[in-house]
Amino acid sequence: MTQSRDARWAAGAIKLGAVLVAGGLVLSGCASAAPASEPTSDTPAAQVGGLDPQPLAERTTITVNTAARVESFSPLFLAFDKGEFEKENLDIQFTELAGADALPGLGQNQIQVIATPPSGAVFNAISEGIDMRAVMPCYLENEDRWWVRKEFADKGADALKGQAVANTTGPSGSSILGLDTYLQEEGVEVKEVTVERFPPADVPQALIQGAVAAAYVPEPGARIVEESGLAVAVDTMPKNGGSSQCTYLFGPDLLDERPEVGQAFIRAVARTMRDYLSGDYKSDPQTVKDLAAALKRTEDEIKATPSLTFDPEAAFDPGLYTRLQGLWMEIGGILSYEEPLEVSDMIDERFVDALQN
Repeated sequence: MTQSRDARWAAGAIKLGAVLVAGGLVLSGCASAAPASEPTSDTPAAQVGGLDPQPLAERTTITVNTAARVESFSPLFLAFDKGEFEKENLDIQFTELAGADALPGLGQNQIQVIATPPSGAVFNAISEGIDMRAVMPCYLENEDRWWVRKEFADKGADALKGQAVANTTGPSGSSILGLDTYLQEEGVEVKEVTVERFPPADVPQALIQGAVAAAYVPEPGARIVEESGLAVAVDTMPKNGGSSQCTYLFGPDLLDERPEVGQAFIRAVARTMRDYLSGDYKSDPQTVKDLAAALKRTEDEIKATPSLTFDPEAAFDPGLYTRLQGLWMEIGGILSYEEPLEVSDMIDERFVDALQN
């Protein structure tokens, strides 16, 4: 007797769950995808070709890790809810581990994809021989900025020398690219300030209360800082910065053993960007409703932040990766190796390139 789709999904979940639990990983539950609704976007991006579904010959399950349900990863959750993975004959299991904690599972093929910012932990894992590379930026641009308290901003970047600044990742995060650009205006090096890690919800108050002189403030916290009138935003994050701030990582399973499965995953995510997340997608009430359901937020919370810029064919900026690596080497204590990695060790553009063919 032929099993229903839900029965096959459940059987696969039980089998894969046993493997992951044995390996120290725990699956988060996820329901079967809802039937796909018709895309409503009529923007030029919606006309991009090369993303049509090409269903895999056999039903295939892969595990995708995200540390949280945040908008950077919304193409993943929307693709699931809208049936885009279903069109590729893919079942998706989600885990929610901190990025560094998920890396061993990626190297051992217990996890196939990690959505994560580049970090010192990722670069160190690559240097130690774990076969993983960034294959697609999660998004292209966001509105997050560094904010500097006015008493320091009025004196210029040199005033931050010796001061504490805050972000959500510490010095090993990619937001230091924007900090470095600001400091370099007056010849100050990142290692001359102390970059402290704060939980996202605490960053705005740390800046407002004067615990730090500057901070990289994610939305919607930036609105709190702006309303305080105590700090000014500095627009120093690199353009196309999304390729350095968030990426989809593949491990050996999808890079080498089953690249056709990796390509199916990329197609589904890219179609979701194109069809549901083009332009100012939050101006569409249905998209806001869909995002609220996918990210388990209220519609007001979704509307409280600007739309991100998603591009299904966005190219990486390799210079951002080499610059990050160089900064971490200068700061010290982040990378466990001395010989710089090559760009080809960190990035694999085959999958995004194939979307254009």
